Amino acid sequence: MQEITKLEPVNSLWDVWSHEAYKFTPWLVEHKHFLEEALNFKLKDLKPETHLSIGGYVDILALHADTDDPVVIENQLGESDQSHCVRLLGYAANTEAKTLVWVAKDFTPYYQSILEWLNETKQLRAYAVAVRAYQARGVFSVDFQTIVEPEHPERSNPKRVTLSTYCAEFYRPVVDRLKREDMHITSKHRWAGRFRSFQSELDNVVYGTHVEDNIANVFVCFGWTEEALDKFKELQKYQEEIDAKIGESLIWMKEGEYSWEGFSHIVLSYNRPFTLIDSDEDLEPVRQWIVKKLLLFREVFHPLV
Repeated sequence: MQEITKLEPVNSLWDVWSHEAYKFTPWLVEHKHFLEEALNFKLKDLKPETHLSIGGYVDILALHADTDDPVVIENQLGESDQSHCVRLLGYAANTEAKTLVWVAKDFTPYYQSILEWLNETKQLRAYAVAVRAYQARGVFSVDFQTIVEPEHPERSNPKRVTLSTYCAEFYRPVVDRLKREDMHITSKHRWAGRFRSFQSELDNVVYGTHVEDNIANVFVCFGWTEEALDKFKELQKYQEEIDAKIGESLIWMKEGEYSWEGFSHIVLSYNRPFTLIDSDEDLEPVRQWIVKKLLLFREVFHPLV
């Protein structure tokens, strides 16, 4: 019988490619079919390390094979971060490219939300592609997974379903139920993808929810303004009283202490086995929990904020 071996995850992409510019970028150009499969469109005329007249270098500048439209590709071996995000936005501002592709080991919800927001503007088409690496007996294999993509990208497979689709389907009943309770999704500081946010009575303070596999969060988010941060500090004085009214211990996270960068949060978490691809019947308890707890948050926090 032929021997079967197990693929083991590779924790660091640096073990596969020792340098972003000198190893990963040339490999990506040479093996563009991995990226094309994730994007679901063909690329041509890939040019690595392309110099911009205004300054700086694009990791890869390419053309959409069907439309000849420019495509900017920013790639990194680590998890999504601010420097690569800024570069990607800089490329959008200083090239004619309307299609932006960001390739990374993984993407935090914060950076996913930025790309989702870009897609909502309808002015740009933004993609987040995560790279997974595995090995067996010293041989590496890789898998490219689309995490964020435009709502209606050009593609040959119209039935393809992505994370954005699952999130939209999960949240639609939640948003509808909260709207009937006069709790409306907000156009300010609004997250998409795994996040949704809802109005409060104070500028730069929103109620919100976030879902990952096996966890759902509801939260009060305090923005960058001094007024909002002062409100968070003021509420901390009543932490025990607020926890008692909620009936559970909340997580109080100051700015800089949480992965949703740049904000302070008061968070309550739901930990049960579920994924966004589960059936509506299986996801219904999660939706009910989110609606119930957000309404409770409003009842408790509204008099305070």
